[in-house]
Formats: sequence, C-alpha cells, structure tokens
Amino acid sequence: MKKHYEHDSKSLRNKIIGLGQNSVRKTYFREYQENLSKLERFNALLSKVHDSIFIIDHESFNIVEAYVTDEELFRLGEIGLVNKYFPDLFVYKDRLSLEGFLSRATTEDTFNIITQVSSKFNRIQNYVEINIDVSEFSDEKFAVAIIRNVNDRVQTAKQLELNEGNLKAIIEYTTDLIWSIDTNYRIITFNNNFKRTFEALMQIEVKKGTVLYSEAKQVFDGWIYNRTEMVFKGSIVEDELAFPLGGELRYMEIKLYPIFSKDVIVGAAGFAKDISERKKYEAEIERHRNAMESAIDGMAILDPDSRYIYTNKSYAQIFGYEDQMELKGLNWRELYPQEEIGRLEISAIPTLHKKGYWSGETVGKLLNGKTFNQEISLNKLESGEIVCVVRNIDERKKFEKELEQAKELAERSDRLKTEFLAQMSHEIRTPINTMLSFLGLLREEFDDYDDENIQTGFKIIKNSGDRIIRTIDLLLNMSELQVGTFEYKPRAIDLCSDILEEMYLEYKLVAKDKGLELIMDTCCEEKCYIYADHYAVSKIFDNLYNNAIKYTETGSIKTKLRKDERRVYIDIIDTGIGISEEYLPKLFDPFTQEEQGYTRKFEGNGLGLALVKKYCELNGADIRVKSKKGAGATFTLIFKKYKKV
Repeated sequence: MKKHYEHDSKSLRNKIIGLGQNSVRKTYFREYQENLSKLERFNALLSKVHDSIFIIDHESFNIVEAYVTDEELFRLGEIGLVNKYFPDLFVYKDRLSLEGFLSRATTEDTFNIITQVSSKFNRIQNYVEINIDVSEFSDEKFAVAIIRNVNDRVQTAKQLELNEGNLKAIIEYTTDLIWSIDTNYRIITFNNNFKRTFEALMQIEVKKGTVLYSEAKQVFDGWIYNRTEMVFKGSIVEDELAFPLGGELRYMEIKLYPIFSKDVIVGAAGFAKDISERKKYEAEIERHRNAMESAIDGMAILDPDSRYIYTNKSYAQIFGYEDQMELKGLNWRELYPQEEIGRLEISAIPTLHKKGYWSGETVGKLLNGKTFNQEISLNKLESGEIVCVVRNIDERKKFEKELEQAKELAERSDRLKTEFLAQMSHEIRTPINTMLSFLGLLREEFDDYDDENIQTGFKIIKNSGDRIIRTIDLLLNMSELQVGTFEYKPRAIDLCSDILEEMYLEYKLVAKDKGLELIMDTCCEEKCYIYADHYAVSKIFDNLYNNAIKYTETGSIKTKLRKDERRVYIDIIDTGIGISEEYLPKLFDPFTQEEQGYTRKFEGNGLGLALVKKYCELNGADIRVKSKKGAGATFTLIFKKYKKV
C-alpha cells in the first residue's frame, strides 16, 4: 500500500538541531545524535504499521504530525492534514467527546471511540476506531491518536445485528415451537408459541428457569425425560407425540438436538411442529383409500402421459389381473382393443380435455385377450391427472337383451290380444245385435198380449244383450289405451251443449225407470269450452252416470258445474251406497270391485272407473272422489279452461 508523509522527519530534525545550536555543551550534541538515531528507527517502525498515527497539539487540538497508512480514510489531495483541527475530521455528534477528552486529559488518561469520518474529508464516511494517549516530549504535551479503519467490522456487526433481529423475529413468530434447556432441564430460551402451548397444556407459567421435566412429567409420562436423556448422550431424536389439548387430540412432530460447548454437551434444543391437521388429512386420505380399495367399481388414477399410477383391486380384477401392481406404469391403451382405442381418441379424449369429464360405454380387453362391455367415467384433475371409474356391464347387457326380447314378446302378445278381442268382439257383437234386432220385432208382435211374464222376458233378454255389448266395448277401449292404438283427436268442446245436455237426454229415462231424479245444475247460459277428445270425454261422463244410477237405489243424481279463471269443475253427486275408505285407493284399478265373487249384489267388470281415470289423464284432466259407506259419493272432474278463438 502506498504510504505518504504529510510532514516528514526533516521538520522534527530541524527542531532538534535548533536546540543543539543554543547549547554549547557537548552533551546536547550527543543527545541530538541519540534522538536522530531513535527517529530513524521510529520511521522504520512506522513503515510496518497498518494504523494511521496523528500527533495533536494539546492546547490547540491541531494536528502537528500525521502518518496516514490508509489513503481511503482521508481524501485531501494537496491540502494536507497538518494544522487541521483534529475533531473536525469526524462527524459532529462525536466532536464534543473528543474535545472534552483532549481538554482535560493527563498523561495517565486514554480515550477510545468508534466514529465516522466527516463528509468534508471523505464522502464515504468510513467508520474508524480512535485510541488516544497523552505524552510529553521536550517538556511539551502532545496527544497521540492511533486511527484504525473498522468499516468492514462495523458493517459486519450491523449485518449480524440485523440477521440476529430477523432470526429473533422468525423464531418468535413461527408457528413451530422452539426451546432450549440445560442439562438440569431448566428452560433457557423459548418462543411465544412454545409458551402458549405449554402453558395451556400444563397450566403453569413458562419462563426462563422453569424445570421442564418436573412440570411436564404428569402430562407426558416420562416421554420428554426419556428422549432428552438420549440427546444428552449425543443422539438426535425425531419422534411424534399425541396429547389432549383443548378437548381434542393434538399431534406434534418433535426434533431434539444436543447443544455443544467445546465438545461438551451443555443442553438440548427442541423444535416442534403441530401436525394435527396433517394427521386429519392423512386419516381422511386413508379412509378414502380404504373406500376405493373396497369399492365394487374399478377405480384408477392416470398421470398426464396416460399411464396408471394407481388402481384399486376391483380395477385389476375387472381387467383379469390378480395383482393391481401389474397395471402400474402401463398405458391405458394396452387394456383396450384397437378399434376402441381409435373411437375413444376421436370422441372421449377431446371431450375430456375440453370439458374436464366424459362418460359412456365402451369395450375393454381382458388379460387373456377376451373383451367385455364396460361403463366408464373419466374426470380430469387440475394437476393433469385423470381419475377413471370402470364397471363391467356384461350382466346388465345380457339382462337388457333379455328384457328387450321379453318386451317384444309382450308387445306381440298385446297385438294378438287386441286382434283377438277385435275378432271376438265382431264374432260376439254381430250375432247379439242380430238377436236384439229380431227381439225388437218379436216384442212388437207380442205388444197386444197382456202377459206380464212375456214382457218381463223380453226386458231381461234386452238388458243382458246390452250388458254383453257394453262389456265388449269396455274391453276394447281399455285394450286400445294400454296398447297405444287409441287415436287422440282433441278439439274445442262446449261441456254444456256437447256433453252434459246429451248425457241428460240419454240417462233421464234410465234414471226415471229406476225411480231416480236426474238433476242438472249447470247454468249453461255461457259457453264453457275445454280442449279435449270428444269421444274420451263422452266416455268419462257415460261411465260416471252409469255407475251413479247402478249404485243408487233411491234419491237423485245431481250434476253441478262451476268454474274459475283457469279451470272448470263438474261435480256428479249421488245418494247411493257410497264407498268405504279402505277401498278408495283401489277405486281406479282395472277389474276390481268393492264386492267380489258370484254373490256380489251389483253387476260389472271393474273397467268403467279405470277407463275414466285413463281418459282423464289422456286429456290433462283430474278426478277426485269424496265418499263414505252408506252416504253416497261425489266425483269431481277438473278440466283446464279453453278460450276458443
């Protein structure tokens, strides 16, 4: 390093020579020679010193001599340091301290300070350490200042202080528990989380000096003692600990390390992490894994490269493998026929990547090369992995095929039944109609005979024929509805003029012959339109009036019409035998009657009300019943109102 003298040794030599000229004594000359020799040795010594040395006048505090080894400290150029006021070299906050020491210092005093160079002498303002001693030379008092550049040391100390603060903050605010103890189990250091947790756990105040083992003995049953003793013997311990806290079981992952001082173990450091949530997640994952392993369906997870990374036992078994590990690493294409691979790559895979899921049916390939039908569902995860669920549907396909065959057989049977009924209807209806026609002619021939038995016989024959024809009509109507051959032709119908008035005319005489009164309370001054099939609606009322007259011995059958903004209501109220509450749920079932067997009082086949229900459903109408045994019945029909344009 370049060294330069701001005031060299010649100045001091001249002073000493001056002293010699004022003295005539030879002793002074010898003193000069000795001092000069010492000065040369001093200069040689200074050339080897790394610190800067200043000689300061004790009274003026000005620099008398300056020896600067580090040119980075004071950048003065040609100005020089001699005769400069020494305290001015440094920052203002430390000048008073320097001035105070220099003004009162004796030869026995020393002064030490770390300060910064003033910006007037160096923009960098390096840190320096100053050591000042006071000495006398030729009856003159001088202060000698040794200045050392400590900028690196101060910066390092500041960085260490900053790091220490950061480390302390990390320790204090980390979610982990951190502590240390000596070999007597006394707590030396700890962070806030350790304090909170152990105070809640042991119900004592945790502070420096607390004996950890004695306080925790009852809680941990020697766990801390046993593990810490292992650490005191030089081991590093990592373990998990479960303990109750706050009404639930908590889990801690604990690590213990020995603390050394000069190769001697003087304590132990502990670090603990609360892993309770992780344990919950692990337990949840284990439950899901167990569920997947016990699932009947095959479940698998594939990586983004379409290779299996997990399959459950069912998945392996579905494809004919005994060990699920045999599938790990395989590409899914190895488990499908070539034609299915092409179909899946065209339809399933693009949809999966676009929508994130796909499901459908395909054909898989067994380990032995045979194929099977499968139902498959694919879901793409955010990670790019694919969850695959597979089910063998060979049995279902077989059942569906058998069901289809059974359906075709049933439909063929229905067609045969319909054809049979239609044929039988023709074969029965034609001769019956012929018989009834000739019966009418015979009855006209016997009108002049006043024989009650003959007239009763004609009436019985007529009623029996009508009964057969009605039964055939009911069977044919039900068959049409069940097979689906009924031709539904909806149109606008005026309930009053198109239906109710015709029913009144048709059943008025029938009711009168039985001694019943047929009452129409319809207020049909305005048109009351519905949109329905005329034949079906006629059959609804035909069956209801027929039943009302059949099951009513005395009294009346009353029809009442009412309406609101959206619907039309028709009540048919009779005073007949009524219906029991037990039979009401079966009222509209085909071929059922409340009284069964040959001893039943009333004729019928149980199809009338079943047809009524079917025709109501066909026309979007509803039917409701209120009745009690022996108290008559009320049938209410509800149609949607129709506004004819």
